Amino acid sequence: MNGILCIDKPEGFTSFDVVAVMRKATHESHIGHAGTLDPFATGVLPLLFGRCAKFQDYLTVGRKKYRASVKLGVTSDTLDRTGEVTETGAGFDMGSAEETLASFVGEQLQTPPAYSAIQVRGKRLYDLARAGKAPEIPPRKIEIYSILPLSAEDDTLSFEVECSKGTYIRALARDIGEKLGCGACLWELRRLAGSGFTIDDCVSLDEAKANFAEHMLPVENALTGFESVTVSNRKGRLLLNGAGNPTDLPEGTYKMFDAAHGFLGLFDSVKGKMKVRTMYVVKEEAN
Repeated sequence: MNGILCIDKPEGFTSFDVVAVMRKATHESHIGHAGTLDPFATGVLPLLFGRCAKFQDYLTVGRKKYRASVKLGVTSDTLDRTGEVTETGAGFDMGSAEETLASFVGEQLQTPPAYSAIQVRGKRLYDLARAGKAPEIPPRKIEIYSILPLSAEDDTLSFEVECSKGTYIRALARDIGEKLGCGACLWELRRLAGSGFTIDDCVSLDEAKANFAEHMLPVENALTGFESVTVSNRKGRLLLNGAGNPTDLPEGTYKMFDAAHGFLGLFDSVKGKMKVRTMYVVKEEAN
């Protein structure tokens, strides 16, 4: 089974939980996922079946879009509502919230949360945090493309944010609270777009279990950052057999197709020749 199934991840499930549910429903063992979501978060979670898993790294690049709610005047060790509260009660000026949000648009350095899957000297940060260790976490370059304020009521600030790969919305909530001078933590999070898909491409977990074949999408739909090129069946066979076809395409990476096989894989144009980057068609189908 090969394809991508976009799940609207429900609250309370880890990304791995969703994979485990679909392994049982489909009897397919080779399933990966693109773009981990925390258990309390919901929204776009693409599952990659079979050969599509080879393209996982290409799906996690690019922009992501979230709807988030931040609780002001409350901080926690995990930077969200699932953690242990570390401080409460600081005053804030909700009137300056919109201006504060706008100040985060652009390129910047962001320090990831201590409770995250980033590795430091071979150890996951969340394992170190649970063990009471606090290694220095180097900041990472991210970009916030846009922030749209949605509501500012009582002690809760809600917004939609479009951001680059590597952006932690929990860390953004922390930084918003620091700039407002009151502290804050992430309260609600929903991914609206990511890995080349939007929430409109998703189905519920229950619907996916009942009709997974009906909702399966081809992997090339997600590889939106690459230009598509269709070649003759003869040239397609040469590409799949590693012949390094001459090409006049500009240097870069392309989605290659032919009529016999459909999507062949990703190929690089390098110094006038096409070379395989990640092949989709298996050897038996190449001949």
